[in-house]
Amino acid sequence: MKTFESCLLAALLLLSFMSDARAQLIRSPYVVGAEVGRSLPLGGLADRVTAGWSGAIVLQPPSEDEPRWGARLEMLSFTEGNADALVLKRKKEIAGVERVFELPLTGLDVKVQAVGLLATGTVPVFQGEFVEADGSFGFGFYRWTSLRGAFRDTLTADSLGTPVRLAILNVPQNRQQEWSGGIEVGTDLRVRAFEPVWLSLGVRYKLIIGELWPALALDMENVSGLQMFDVRLGVHARL
Repeated sequence: MKTFESCLLAALLLLSFMSDARAQLIRSPYVVGAEVGRSLPLGGLADRVTAGWSGAIVLQPPSEDEPRWGARLEMLSFTEGNADALVLKRKKEIAGVERVFELPLTGLDVKVQAVGLLATGTVPVFQGEFVEADGSFGFGFYRWTSLRGAFRDTLTADSLGTPVRLAILNVPQNRQQEWSGGIEVGTDLRVRAFEPVWLSLGVRYKLIIGELWPALALDMENVSGLQMFDVRLGVHARL
């Protein structure tokens, strides 16, 4: 009788454990999704380009561990040069007075693009039936490309109605393409739309550990570390 009672108790405990495990899997399902957003360059990168766009495919398998690990394949693209910062400064003495002229590099083509594969970790901050929030971090590798187009022009300035030649520029095109590590940290907010679809809003600080070469003839300084603030909207499915 005691053996029967012990087996019955063990069976009940096993069923309870399996029920709890199944409930946990339901709370932590397989997640796939797509995200698109806006990337704002920071630091020296902001002196080269203006805001660009970003996109990603996310994948997160079921797990009860913390942090919860996943992966993300993403693309970052900055295709517009910062016209306010891409300015050539030249000194010229006119009538015995040294003056500083600022000449915009109109038409200079500047682009920075990257494709990255990251391992991501999330730590729950708040979990509700319809709203969730996580802290997040990630690290991985990027294949990035920087393009600075050729620039050929004669720069002149007006001095009392007289054109003054300041510089003759003939700078060839420069293209960099490298592999670099990258890291990020941020947070995500998700709202349930309908099962199994959730909408997400994520904000992240990102750093690609790369270096953009200078162009001294164009007054473009070296950029060490590609920093940006990334804001994304996404659609995630829990399967």
